Amino acid sequence: MFDRIASKDSTSWTTIIAAYIGGSDDDLREARNLFDRVQDPEAATYNVIISAYAQKGQMQEARRLLARMPHPDPISWTTIISGYNKLGEIDCAREIFDQMPDRDTVAWNAMISGYCQSARPSEALDLFKLMIVEGINPVRETFVAAIDACAAVPAEREGKLVHVELLASGVRPDDAQAHNALLSMYGRMGHLEVARDLFDAMESSRDRVTWTAMLAAYAQSGHLRDALGIFHAMVLHGEAPDGVTFINVLAACAHAGLVRTGWAYFVSMWSMYGVEPGARHFVCMVDMLARSGEVCTAAELAGSMPYQPSSMAWMSMAGACREQGDAILGENALEYALDGPFDARSVAGVALWSQMR
Repeated sequence: MFDRIASKDSTSWTTIIAAYIGGSDDDLREARNLFDRVQDPEAATYNVIISAYAQKGQMQEARRLLARMPHPDPISWTTIISGYNKLGEIDCAREIFDQMPDRDTVAWNAMISGYCQSARPSEALDLFKLMIVEGINPVRETFVAAIDACAAVPAEREGKLVHVELLASGVRPDDAQAHNALLSMYGRMGHLEVARDLFDAMESSRDRVTWTAMLAAYAQSGHLRDALGIFHAMVLHGEAPDGVTFINVLAACAHAGLVRTGWAYFVSMWSMYGVEPGARHFVCMVDMLARSGEVCTAAELAGSMPYQPSSMAWMSMAGACREQGDAILGENALEYALDGPFDARSVAGVALWSQMR
């Protein structure tokens, strides 16, 4: 039908090319064949095919198309930035960002979020400050990324300043995403009273993230009773816990050394709430058991879990064995740990091995 159209305009070309996007590699090749037939493609047509290559991780081809564009628009540049972010190639994304002539809010958001996702919060925060200096008004998504960066650094002073800027921007009191970020930030920094004030003020807009953030704040500060109180209040309010919620519940139990309580919550994940335990839940239980002295049970759980135990789980158990003088089981645990990738944790394992022998 498309070939029967006598006069194909930019909209018709863009529409038919877009129809092939998101499918197989063959679909992408067909989309490119169609694109190459277009005379003087407009920016919208370029952006569709650039986005297709970016989604497939074929960034070199996406950049070649960007270089061919007579007048790339902000969407063109930001698509490339987002593509590199998705691949974790944050320095390549920054290179494109710095070349961008007219950076809009979406581009700034993409770059700041990219730094956060790449665990480079200091650079995210520096970029947020530069955005303010250049007179670009942040939007909610920008503030959320900046708040997350402040929590990760941690940067308490900057976090409070971002909080003030957020309020001045006119954020709505029922904006759960923004206030959840603030709650999480203050909780991670140990400011439980501020976190709780935010939590209480969100009574009408709380979601699962809100409840979990407050639970995590208490758990990280060793307030087990308050953490478990939040969990049970969450359930009573009809908010279903998820895997992240249970990681924080188990962490709270581990922090307090309450192994039986931790076991009960671990078992209830699937039996009562339909949440399938993941690798992090098993690792948390292994760590909890090992630290409480139940190293044999921890070893059995690590050996039977339906996931490959991380080197950190085995090292935690090895450390517990060392403290309790169980050299044989400790050496076995270290052997499993050192079978994994040689990273910083493995280096720590070598040091621990030398202490045990």
